[in-house]
Amino acid sequence: MIETIFTPWRVKWYSRGALLALAAAFLVILLSGSGTMTLTGRVGGDYPAFYTAGQIVADGQVETLYSLAQQRAYQKDVIGAETGVLPFAYPPHFALAYAPLSELPFRLSYAVHTLAMVAALALACLLIQRIYPELFKSSYLLFFVAFTAFPILSSVFGGQNTALSILLIVACWYKVLRNKHYQAGIYLGLLLFKPQFAVPLAGLFLLSGRWRVWVSAGATGVVLYGINTALLGPTWFVDWFEFAGAFAGADARVSFAELVSWQGFSQAVLDAGNSTALILGWGLAAATILALSWVWFAGGWKADFSAQLALASVAIVLIPPHTLFYDSGIILIAVVVLLARLERLDANLILGVWALGLLQLLSPRLGVSLTFIPVVLVGVFAVFYLWSSSVKVRETQPG
Repeated sequence: MIETIFTPWRVKWYSRGALLALAAAFLVILLSGSGTMTLTGRVGGDYPAFYTAGQIVADGQVETLYSLAQQRAYQKDVIGAETGVLPFAYPPHFALAYAPLSELPFRLSYAVHTLAMVAALALACLLIQRIYPELFKSSYLLFFVAFTAFPILSSVFGGQNTALSILLIVACWYKVLRNKHYQAGIYLGLLLFKPQFAVPLAGLFLLSGRWRVWVSAGATGVVLYGINTALLGPTWFVDWFEFAGAFAGADARVSFAELVSWQGFSQAVLDAGNSTALILGWGLAAATILALSWVWFAGGWKADFSAQLALASVAIVLIPPHTLFYDSGIILIAVVVLLARLERLDANLILGVWALGLLQLLSPRLGVSLTFIPVVLVGVFAVFYLWSSSVKVRETQPG
């Protein structure tokens, strides 16, 4: 067990010391400098995009939400007119969620958002600990390792929302194991703020015969669609889809050092627009989709759901063409399931994946995201150790 290396004393004091140091650094950043500039540069990371999207909604200008000129106009007071724009490319209802936060001063709003993401990750770890109570005697160790993993840490302090994605997927996992499928579907539906993750997962639930999850997720999606229609009118989907597609294409051309998908990594290595890179990237994505679909279909609802979800958590990171490194934190689910099955490898696996996450620090110099390496390695381990239990029908329903 991992507790042989992480003794109770070490876990208690080393982790507390590290978390206190991070909290102190965060306070120094918030309290230093003026405006959005601090001793270490601009505060908030990507958060200005969410903050100003909330302002646009709060000001009753929601019809201009996907106007790049409008977004730039709102952001110039936050990040400066000379620094361009951080596009908000999420569905309209997600901007609505940020409207209350936009009423706060920027630094305070960013602090509240950061604490909310920390809380989301902590809750996800608590649910995981309840799923595997013997693996981690408490959720504290899991939280510490997950929070300090570079992709998740970057997301939390960078104003992003990977922790929320993790929480919603873990909550869905937890509810399915307890045969509360309709509740699980609500959490899956709420994940539609990241449709590149929610839509594939919904399809897998349908393939596996877990129709109650799928129906509930669909109903949640209908409610969200209605909210978005009320905000932007019946053509909102077209406006959002066109804007999101244009943003993804433009961002991919300048963010190769952050892309961890098959498509993004292939183009980063072989150059953007390279026909071989396109064929290789889309070919691997298609193969991943077919393999994963077969696993869920063959195993159905009677197979090992945790193993199925572990495989899916890696696949949904690799399949979309535009997955940034911080969203690779979703493979936490696969890592945890592997730890539960591979007690003799637990320390090596968790420490290895954690350490490999730090390779992302070298990525800007190399022009390619090295976070791709631990994602693929975890995927290989998951296929090797979890594939059979993902397709093997059990005599009794899991959970």
